[in-house]
Amino acid sequence: NPAALPYKGMYLDRVMLNAYKALVYLALEDAAAAKVELRRMRDEQKRVVKLFDEELRRSEREVAEQNRRNRESGKKVGNQNTAVSFDSIVQNPVVKDAYDSSGQVAEKLYGNLSNPFVSYFSAVGYLMENDLPEANVDFRNLHRMLPQNKLVRRDFVTISKKLGTDFPSELSEVKPHSHPMESNVVYVFFFNGRAPALKQERFQIILPYVGYTGVAFPRYEYFTPTLAGLKIDYKKNDKTVSRKTCTVANFDAIMSQEYHNRLPSMITRIVISTLTKEIASYAAVRAAKEAGTGAEIGAYALTGLYKYLFNTADTRCWETLPREVQVSHFPIPEDRVFSVSTLGSGGGAGADQGKIAQFELKKSTKFAIVFVRALSGDRHTAKLFEME
Repeated sequence: NPAALPYKGMYLDRVMLNAYKALVYLALEDAAAAKVELRRMRDEQKRVVKLFDEELRRSEREVAEQNRRNRESGKKVGNQNTAVSFDSIVQNPVVKDAYDSSGQVAEKLYGNLSNPFVSYFSAVGYLMENDLPEANVDFRNLHRMLPQNKLVRRDFVTISKKLGTDFPSELSEVKPHSHPMESNVVYVFFFNGRAPALKQERFQIILPYVGYTGVAFPRYEYFTPTLAGLKIDYKKNDKTVSRKTCTVANFDAIMSQEYHNRLPSMITRIVISTLTKEIASYAAVRAAKEAGTGAEIGAYALTGLYKYLFNTADTRCWETLPREVQVSHFPIPEDRVFSVSTLGSGGGAGADQGKIAQFELKKSTKFAIVFVRALSGDRHTAKLFEME
């Protein structure tokens, strides 16, 4: 039963673990430890691409080996063709729907297993250290992933102009931020909604020796966030200034890309494993039949129970990841006070709004991060991390 094996998780999980640990250390006012986790996050992001490619190649080899073993086993009990390929499996409507829908949600612009939030958080980490050149590398990569994102475009231009480095000509008309991004600044990270969760799906497939057989596999179900974003209000020259958060990462797309690339080998292995059990069941029942009626009934019962217990999809997943990450930043207000409110599904001026919290920064604060988590429209938390 795959659900009984040790949980390995998605490759996205490994990177986000370090991102969350960095946030935890910021909450504990341990900026040094947070920077360590940010470095680990960057390293892990680079590493998972190589690991994922290796896993896919390893899975292809395992599929070929399992097919070979089934052909040998099949020859012992008959001469039916026992080779299984994804091209034949994907003809099933249930499998095709899971494969096509995940492919539609997957974001090709992000690149192989790329996570724009990780790149953005990495850039903010470098800005905390006043390392503008490395931050600019992250913003350049972000611009490749999100070429039309207004916030990323302005961030990239702002840092590039400050460093005097080149940037793409199509950004020549982009206006840089009027405030510095490395000091006297507040960043807002909004983790909105719920990432896709795995659910069990079953389909019928014709297998040698047994005909129609039910096969279980995991597929994603998606959730729409009830909030459109956040609004930040603060005073400047006795006037209220409002800013809205901007989406920089869609976890539906990131997770669907990994699932979509993994599905062919994953589901082929599931079908081959099911076939292996069916061949073993067929052989056991045939041997029992030759031994006598009582043994045959017992063999049917035991092999049926075995297949029932083991034909289960592994639907374990990290279900509290956000559906999307939104970001905004603004200069530390003169009175050091600002408020954060939610925006309803409309997101415009007339959208439903609800004040989450009002914050007042310490006089010594030079760099701050506000972390807001919303699982639904009325369930959210907000934390302020301050650094001198």
